[in-house]
Amino acid sequence: AVNLAGWTVTDKPHELDRWTFPSVTIPARGYLVLYASGNERRDPAGELHTNFRLSADGEFLALLNPDGVITSAYSPGYPAQFPDISYGRDAAGNERYFNIPTPGSDNDIAENLGPLLSDITHGPEVLHNGEALVVEARVAASQHEVTGVELLYRIGFGPERQMAMTVAGAGEDGSLVYTATIPASAYGPGQIVRYAVRATDAGSYAARWPIFASPSASPEYQGTMVVDPAVNSSLPVLYWFMQDVNAANTDEGARAVVVYDNVLYDNVLVRLRGDTTTSRPKKSYKIIFNDGYHLRLTSAGHLVDEINVNSNVDDFSYLHQVLAWEAYRDAGAPHSLALAARVQRNGEFFGLYTLVEQPEKPYFERQDLDWSGALYKVDGNNLSGNTSKIDKKTRTDEDFSDLKQLMEGIHRSGPARTAYLFDNINVPATINYLAVSTVIHHWDIVIKNHYLYRDTLGTGEWMFLPWDMDLTFGAPAPDSRNAHPLH
Repeated sequence: AVNLAGWTVTDKPHELDRWTFPSVTIPARGYLVLYASGNERRDPAGELHTNFRLSADGEFLALLNPDGVITSAYSPGYPAQFPDISYGRDAAGNERYFNIPTPGSDNDIAENLGPLLSDITHGPEVLHNGEALVVEARVAASQHEVTGVELLYRIGFGPERQMAMTVAGAGEDGSLVYTATIPASAYGPGQIVRYAVRATDAGSYAARWPIFASPSASPEYQGTMVVDPAVNSSLPVLYWFMQDVNAANTDEGARAVVVYDNVLYDNVLVRLRGDTTTSRPKKSYKIIFNDGYHLRLTSAGHLVDEINVNSNVDDFSYLHQVLAWEAYRDAGAPHSLALAARVQRNGEFFGLYTLVEQPEKPYFERQDLDWSGALYKVDGNNLSGNTSKIDKKTRTDEDFSDLKQLMEGIHRSGPARTAYLFDNINVPATINYLAVSTVIHHWDIVIKNHYLYRDTLGTGEWMFLPWDMDLTFGAPAPDSRNAHPLH
């Protein structure tokens, strides 16, 4: 039996004592389930909940003993997680995905086991016309001998084809490296080449990578795109491929493939975004990437899990959105990454757009904000008392009580109101937000186009997070009556 009093777990390498276990004992050959919910519960007689939440994308995670020594860690992070699929160690000590989750019990279930696939790569990384694509995969036996490995591949949205992979080498751990080559004659400039690897064993168990755990939340393939020499732009280029382009003009959207900065993102969701802009000829879109496969937006490696592909129908300079976001950045205020880009759809020029980062976990981590806090999107509400047209984005297992308390507090009068503001509002951040919003003439923020964020587990204070910069630096002609930023 082991008593965990004083042991800690953390998801931040610079904060190793983030959550400490109470005096709770795991019996010999027993198990303990710890919920990474952000709800902070340490009663040893009940469920244990950390004060942080874990990302399905993978992140740093460590367990430390009472002396502060790391006894187990995923660094830089554990792999992507999928709905109803767990990840852990099998009886042989191999780290792997499990088709049958086993919280609180042994992971060694026969139905979970099959060949181990790892290090699925292709070369060259940037594929030019006339070059063959070589795919490699490392395969190791689990309980049974590996009997076959095959490559599954598709060109564009054509049929899936199979090709046997052959042994090209061996690893020190007993694994074998398999390889297969897709001939250059199979594709041409501007086409996407996607593939998966499938292995079977003598026990009739099979493994596939990508595991394609969910048709609506995971990639089916990985791959690359053949460089199209006809596309020559000084701007970043976002390539977007989908079978039913009209489906993107709906709220439900459809699955698509995106290639950006030589990285292919498979089975992402593309849907319509915006309110009044949905009726404009040039529409805006939202691209939602799968957990663990976020878009690498900048050369510095900044990841985003949701990108807004914004039209510039009210800004013929194509500059206002980027300049507005950079103004918040330069003032030290929270901001979204934003840049101008050329968009190609199904190989054809589609338009010039502005790519804007959605406030999700990477946004919060980049700006040292706690993703476990409360986040509300305001779409038409003056905070007078009701919560209509306010969307709760995080801590969705809780009600709107904290927001209602905010509304009540800011409507107090006299010294009571002053005291509430200084105790519950991040005043410097709010001043920065209001100052920058006025300087850039962001007149469309009074009852919408902003977020409310509370550092729930830290200071408890509220602040604004800016949003939607398409109407900045001067109102368009039809809305000139709203020319004042505090209209």
